Amino acid sequence: DLLSHSIMELLVALGTLVFPGDIVGRLSDAQGTEEDGEYEEEEDEEDEGASASTKTTLAMLRLGAGLIQDREVVVATRAGVLRRLAAAAAHLYTVDTPGLRCYVPSLEDPVIGVVTDAGGENYKVDLGCHRQGTLSVLAFDGASKRNRPRLEVGALVYCRVVLASRDVEPELSCVSPTSRKEWMTGESVFNELKSGTLFECSSTLCRQLLDPECTVLKQVGARIPFEIAVGVHGRVWVNAASYRHLALVCNAI
Repeated sequence: DLLSHSIMELLVALGTLVFPGDIVGRLSDAQGTEEDGEYEEEEDEEDEGASASTKTTLAMLRLGAGLIQDREVVVATRAGVLRRLAAAAAHLYTVDTPGLRCYVPSLEDPVIGVVTDAGGENYKVDLGCHRQGTLSVLAFDGASKRNRPRLEVGALVYCRVVLASRDVEPELSCVSPTSRKEWMTGESVFNELKSGTLFECSSTLCRQLLDPECTVLKQVGARIPFEIAVGVHGRVWVNAASYRHLALVCNAI
């Protein structure tokens, strides 16, 4: 769910375990003074001994998996830990459920898929969930009918979810809302993943790896040059200059 120009006051702290039916936040209209993409946090300091409440003002506030809007409040729909992620064009709140075996696609989720069908105008992509995703052959930065990637069955592709509903297949895109690098340069954020290795881990670890301040990736990156793509659904792709470096990075993660 995308909530434009809204203010959400968290009623429970980030990192708290929530259960279905728990009210985690309260919504109200913003005053229109915030710029797109900016947010402010204010802590209530009236009672230093109590948990501080946090108000988040966002031009684009997004509710991810495990959360729904019920009138003026935000309610948890599954048990897990309340998280906040800095998505491409919005701040995403979600309920992270360790051990959840079946991935449930949510808007703006970065995912790693495996191409299962390369015929027609759309690729079919396996995401490890109950339905395959669809990826348009033109949904790449700088792609055209004459100049576009030619993915084969079995190819790995890093993409994001742009349409998620329980009634239709997830729609995917390799167009980045923040980067203008074309797919041909090999420097685009979302693209085909060549070489390297793919492995699976918990969704909780994946969300930690997606944190820009992830200590492990910073420490390893200071010593070994490598590439990494992380999907929130439990898939991680890593590439390095040598098999030795590749093994070291994977073991560190």
